[in-house]
Amino acid sequence: TRHQREQLQVLAIRDPLTGARNRRAMDEELKIAASSKRRHGRDYSVLAMDLDHFKQINDQYGHLAGDQVLVSFVALIKAGSRKEDRLFRVGGEEFLLLLPDTQLGGLEAAAANLQELVRTSLRSPGGAVSVSIGGATLRPDEPWPNLLQRADRCLYQAKSAGRDCTIIDRDEAPTASPTRA
Repeated sequence: TRHQREQLQVLAIRDPLTGARNRRAMDEELKIAASSKRRHGRDYSVLAMDLDHFKQINDQYGHLAGDQVLVSFVALIKAGSRKEDRLFRVGGEEFLLLLPDTQLGGLEAAAANLQELVRTSLRSPGGAVSVSIGGATLRPDEPWPNLLQRADRCLYQAKSAGRDCTIIDRDEAPTASPTRA
């Protein structure tokens, strides 16, 4: 019974394809992060990531090829992240990375590192795959949905700017990163 309960718990918080945590787990961990920021002043940042032109991979090469790209992406992000960072599959080809104890400078460095890692290592049957990234740091007394909204807005701007780039929210105005292929 204990083993079955543990298996059900894993199934409840993990994406079955990629092994990344799911949206349910993300919501819970972001609530904890916001609470920890309020109580203890602990820093948290997030990177919202979306694989560029992913629909074309599925359409041209099939869903098995798309699935393999997703699995490889998760493996790359986990390999390029710290053990305490938490990766969530938000849906489709969209992911969120929660980075504890990370301020703006660390967030920028992590985003640049991960984007370069994906750019040089992630492949589909059609060639290289890139990722667009939006990032934000948790503000004092900020509700966690606002943090997500800011990161998503930056991600949308990165995609609108031509993809394969990073835009980080800098409190007042987001700015584009110079890291572009």
